Amino acid sequence: SVEDKQKFFQAYARNSCAVMTKETQQRLLKTDPHAHGSQRINQQVNHLPGFYEAYSCKVGDKMFRAPEERIRVW
Repeated sequence: SVEDKQKFFQAYARNSCAVMTKETQQRLLKTDPHAHGSQRINQQVNHLPGFYEAYSCKVGDKMFRAPEERIRVW
């Protein structure tokens, strides 16, 4: 259901949330090979069809990515 898909994406986002000082952010940019939490969330989910189904994203929405720009692994 749409509600279940929304719950999934909300839980995924909560898992990557973090509050840190600007100094910590700068240090992690230089030392941590992983993307920041906000980038893990906002730059990944908009490649997934389920995200568009869950939130009815359409052209003009901030999180919309054109289908031809979405990464597809298989």
